[in-house]
Amino acid sequence: MRKILLSVLLMSLGGWLSAQSLQLKTLDGKLIANDATLYWGGLPTEYMVARILVSNTSTEAKNVFVKKYEEFAAKDSTATFCWGACFPWFVNVSPEGIVIDAGGTSTDFTADYDAGGVLGHTRLKFTFFVENNPNDSVSFRVEFSPSYLSLRNTEDSIPTASVLNVVGSYTEVIQYDLILTNHSKETKNVSMHKIHLSVIEGTEMYFCWGDCYPPDVFELPEPMVMAAGESSQGLSVDYDPKSHSGTSTITYVFYDFDHPADSVWVDFAFDGQAAGIDYLASDILKISYRAFSHELFIEWENEISYGSKNLQVIDMSGKVVFTKTLSSNSRQQTITLPYLSQGIYMIVINLPDGMVYRNKFLISR
Repeated sequence: MRKILLSVLLMSLGGWLSAQSLQLKTLDGKLIANDATLYWGGLPTEYMVARILVSNTSTEAKNVFVKKYEEFAAKDSTATFCWGACFPWFVNVSPEGIVIDAGGTSTDFTADYDAGGVLGHTRLKFTFFVENNPNDSVSFRVEFSPSYLSLRNTEDSIPTASVLNVVGSYTEVIQYDLILTNHSKETKNVSMHKIHLSVIEGTEMYFCWGDCYPPDVFELPEPMVMAAGESSQGLSVDYDPKSHSGTSTITYVFYDFDHPADSVWVDFAFDGQAAGIDYLASDILKISYRAFSHELFIEWENEISYGSKNLQVIDMSGKVVFTKTLSSNSRQQTITLPYLSQGIYMIVINLPDGMVYRNKFLISR
């Protein structure tokens, strides 16, 4: 009897899991795991809008509603949402659903936030559910974290809670330059500290701001005085792989020493590559691996040079695991590889004219 009940329970659970038809993504197409938390930064004087894509992965249309939960909120702030229409702060469930076709995606959802000049954080949870089956649902949290501080590199702004992948040689120090700006109308005493998330043994993490501090320093010894509107000079985060290949991850937090809630942070994934494995400019337009047939498909953006081409596949330790001479002049190539373990590989193609194409591909099982 117990076995029968257990079987029924497992069958019911399996049916419930298979019934889940909703999926969330960021605007750039990254999947948002169920109950994941997104952080959304901006100036306390700005109106913040977090837009999320909602997809129906099932084979039939679904009428989808959304419910808002306020987990905590900064005083005098206002949090609302839009789902087809935009609703005032006191509405927690959308009055009507939006029909999403089978395989379709809705761009109608936004979480909107008016900080009202307040620096405190506000966290909201949103649950999307199907009208006739509320268990068919998916949720995410968004934590609005306004700050008068902002980060950028020499070209682009860096949103709060970004993950930056920085690649370099495992025999050289990898440096990433940052620019921190105080957008407030008053002088701030700004400090920074680092948090080791996953660091390869034998490698070193350190930072520079005014002076450079050794790896055992986790906090800026004295806050930097930044005038209203001032940007930092000589700020960088640095990683010395010490000839150890692999990826180390670390968080850097920048905050107003007198008002720590006024803060921004960024995660770095420093990838120290073995010799011959780096991200150089490539004319490869598309590269993909077909696991079922062990085939590597390559497409070039431009016509490639005539003559024989030498192809190498290199694993992340720098070992050459496959070589082949290519003679075809087509912009597309399909190469059958031997069985390779799961992981990231570098493809290196030497052309007759001396050009070298480099790119990475992933094998997953």
